[in-house]
Amino acid sequence: MLGLWRHIRRHWPLTYEPTLWSVVFPLGMYSVATLSFGNVAHLRFMEPLSRFMLWVAVAAWAMVAVAFLARLARRPGDPASGAPAASASATTTPWPRRPGLLPPSRTRRSLLTASKAAR
Repeated sequence: MLGLWRHIRRHWPLTYEPTLWSVVFPLGMYSVATLSFGNVAHLRFMEPLSRFMLWVAVAAWAMVAVAFLARLARRPGDPASGAPAASASATTTPWPRRPGLLPPSRTRRSLLTASKAAR
């Protein structure tokens, strides 16, 4: 849901990111845990919900896996892969420029630490 918000509202490109696996894992684990708990506690109303969420988790896993394989299939210099070409100049950044966002190497904490050290 947040990924769609980020893509639609912030115009962030839909590309593979390794952090997507941190979304897929809890979907599957909570679905299986809910199914197991419902069976042990004899709560039959939990079974359809957990089975539906299990299929949502399988679909999410498949989408992330396909995106991962598509990213592996691209060449490193391909502009669609998100990776800079080997001959790219030092001013080219591999991350999309968005107002208010800092590059990964320049987090707010590192900027605060640097400004305190300069004083």
